[in-house]
Amino acid sequence: MADERGAWGNQLEFILTCVGYAVGLGNVWRFPYLCYTHGGGAFLVPYVIMLLGVGLPIFFFELSFGQFASLGPITIWEISPLFKGIGFAMVSVSWLIGLSYIIVITWAVYYFCASMTTDLPFADCENHWNTERCITASDILGLNQNTTLRDIYLEDLGLTDINQLTSPSEEFYL
Repeated sequence: MADERGAWGNQLEFILTCVGYAVGLGNVWRFPYLCYTHGGGAFLVPYVIMLLGVGLPIFFFELSFGQFASLGPITIWEISPLFKGIGFAMVSVSWLIGLSYIIVITWAVYYFCASMTTDLPFADCENHWNTERCITASDILGLNQNTTLRDIYLEDLGLTDINQLTSPSEEFYL
């Protein structure tokens, strides 16, 4: 006899699971960035229209259809074999999103571990990843005090403005 599929213990458990499903890293991290890059508050108008017109109805459809049938994303489309590819696409998209989250978390762990060393990798410009434009804060102070030296230094690098220089931390995290 096959094992029965699990069920929700109560309504709160279902609601919290739905919130965990709907609110992810992209909402917390990427949404403010997208708002900023696409016009700030003006971006919210088409976003809310698409959320109400497309996002929530599809989310509700997926939720209600899945709850009604109590099947997974691939087997649920046995109801209409024509749409079986949708189930495979849903699983593929979930897999790709999971893979991207793993990469983001890996970079976060790497940077955290790198910042916990006694010799910080982004403290100076003596590393293999640093470019000729790398300059420390103390060197910038020295160049700002001596305008002739600053002009010669920028001319040697083929730059016109001191703001084109980068700090060691900028180069490390890019």
